[in-house]
Amino acid sequence: MLLPLLIFSCKQKQDTGLLEDNSELGFNVDELPERYRVNSKSAAILRSWVEYNAFETSFDALYNATNREDLILTIDNLIEKHKKWYNSTYPDQFDKAQIRSRQKVLRTYLLKVKSSLDYRTDYQAAIIEMIDSYNALRNQFDVMVNSTLDPKLLSDEE
Repeated sequence: MLLPLLIFSCKQKQDTGLLEDNSELGFNVDELPERYRVNSKSAAILRSWVEYNAFETSFDALYNATNREDLILTIDNLIEKHKKWYNSTYPDQFDKAQIRSRQKVLRTYLLKVKSSLDYRTDYQAAIIEMIDSYNALRNQFDVMVNSTLDPKLLSDEE
C-alpha cells in the first residue's frame, strides 16, 4: 500500500506556465533590447512635446525595475502616460496615421505585459515585444522627418 503512495509522491512537478509568487523579476534587465536612438532632427521636435517626454521618462523606469512590484507600477504608469500622450496635440510633422498606428500597437503590447503580470504568466517575451514596438515607433519618427517624398503624392486629393 505504501508503494503507490511513494511513487505518487516522487512524481515530477509539472510546469503550469505560471510564475511562482516571488518578488524578483523573472529575467535579467540587461537582456532587454536597447532603445532605438532617434536622430537629431527628430530629437529636436520631440523635445518640445511634453506628453511624449513624460512617457519617455516613465519608459526609462522599465530598465530600472528590480522586482515584480516595481514592474507592475512602471507598466501602470506607462499606460496612464500613454493615454495622455495619445490624446495630446501632436507636432505637425508627427500628426500622421503612421505614428498613431504605431502608438496603438505600443498600447496593445503595454496591455499584454500588464495582463501577463496580472495572471502571473511569463512576461519576458511580452516586454521584449513592447520594447520592439516602441523602437519601431521611434524609428518612424526618423522616417517621417527624413522623408523626401512630396506629401501631395501620398494624399487622395487631386
